[in-house]
Amino acid sequence: MSASATAENPRLTRMTVSNYRSIGEDVSIDFEPLTVLIGINGSGKSNLLDAPRFVAQALTDGLENAVEERHGFNSMLRDVGTARGELKIALELDHPDWEAEYSVELGGPKRQPDEYAVRSEFLHVRDRVSRETNILHRTRGKVSTSWAGLEAPVLDKRSLTLFTVGGDTRLEPVVAALRSVETYALFSEELRQPKSPSQRNYLSKFGENWPSIVRRVMATPAARDLRLSLDRVTGDIIDLRARRLGAGFLVAEFGHARESGRTQWFDAARESDGTLRVAGILTALVQQPPLTMAGIEEPEQTVHAGVIPILMDFLREASRSSRVVVTTHSPDLLDLVPVEAIRVVDRTDGTTRVARLDEGQQALVKQRLASAGELLRSQGLIAQEP
Repeated sequence: MSASATAENPRLTRMTVSNYRSIGEDVSIDFEPLTVLIGINGSGKSNLLDAPRFVAQALTDGLENAVEERHGFNSMLRDVGTARGELKIALELDHPDWEAEYSVELGGPKRQPDEYAVRSEFLHVRDRVSRETNILHRTRGKVSTSWAGLEAPVLDKRSLTLFTVGGDTRLEPVVAALRSVETYALFSEELRQPKSPSQRNYLSKFGENWPSIVRRVMATPAARDLRLSLDRVTGDIIDLRARRLGAGFLVAEFGHARESGRTQWFDAARESDGTLRVAGILTALVQQPPLTMAGIEEPEQTVHAGVIPILMDFLREASRSSRVVVTTHSPDLLDLVPVEAIRVVDRTDGTTRVARLDEGQQALVKQRLASAGELLRSQGLIAQEP
């Protein structure tokens, strides 16, 4: 497999997680093109979104940086009793030319809470063109691989093998796909602020580099759809841009149509919370190249109910080239997605699990006896039994 195998975007198809934050043992989720996670506050929806994001960060910025951002290993590990457990994340990817599975397992001594090490690491890649299969396996500090000529590095216990060898052209497409995962919890106050220019490829989780991404997106064909959608949302915003301020900062500005025919520009500080949040989400969804997985936390927050169908149009379009995973509490949003896309997240005795919607409730929706939103309002959504 070569770097040229990235002509079409890879997609995240399945994830299995053990003991990551509140998530229990061997919790698996199969991703639809658009997957919607529904569950009460504190059920663990954000933890499910953060697990693949953690892997992406560890392969981009290094494992220690990714752990530190989450306040240490002890904060990441589910309370599994007196004996310390192992945290494990396995991700499966699909591309027209190849398929891959990558897993990493971390653990540490029970009397030293924030001590941890890489217990194992495994990469399996099958090339659909040549039918060749290769693996990279790390266990007990030793690395073995079937890729001819790939150096098995001497590793620190807190270094990922794939982070070290990811520049090899045979591995680069898979590593790039694993790195292209982001989850968005966008807040209007963050989007209002002037920011230093950023070279980061994608919009960051809280939108810290939004003006730089706006500048990049508005220079692409996606700018037209973004302008049209902002107009549909607000009735008078017809353009978006990033303007350079003094001292090298960038600020996002919105162009408002006036009866005179001219465009009046206002910076983001003068826009409503809902306008900013919609603009941020839409920007995240039209980024190029597409993300392997884009997570959007509660897109309905601060947004008028009438805007949700516009957001859904963008979510569906983005799901043609990425896996899009949404968390929500909105009955209106649930009514706009296929019942097969709904995953119910619940938490019992402090442990998160995720499952498809109960078959009985699925039947009610498919027979049009009730919508998913109506079921949420009247009786709550029920997870299938394991």
